[in-house]
Amino acid sequence: MNFLRNFMTLLLLIFLVILYLSCVYVSNHFEYKKGYWFFEFSHLAAGFTIAAFLSNFLMATAQIIIGAAFVGLIWEAGEIIIDKSEQIKNFLNKLNIRQGPITFLDTILDLGLDVTGALIFVLIF
Repeated sequence: MNFLRNFMTLLLLIFLVILYLSCVYVSNHFEYKKGYWFFEFSHLAAGFTIAAFLSNFLMATAQIIIGAAFVGLIWEAGEIIIDKSEQIKNFLNKLNIRQGPITFLDTILDLGLDVTGALIFVLIF
């Protein structure tokens, strides 16, 4: 049973990395407006996946949802920091990593989708 739990945890982490790399690919190959739906889907999928990951360590539903929201909040704070720092943006541009415009409405929507993904996970499992 412990092997299966560890294997599933590893698969979840791999999925998150693939999801992130997919976002980098979409941001580099499509206009932001054409790829916007993918970024929104990725927040939903990330909330679901983070909730699944946290369920390996936390038992209470509320803790899992709060944990996923906290991870989403840290992610959004990172996006805001990147948006405000020209040095970081220049460094990421050298790595072909771009980010779309950061707005308050987009940030709230992203956090809502993170939590919705976590809610979907806890309702299913």
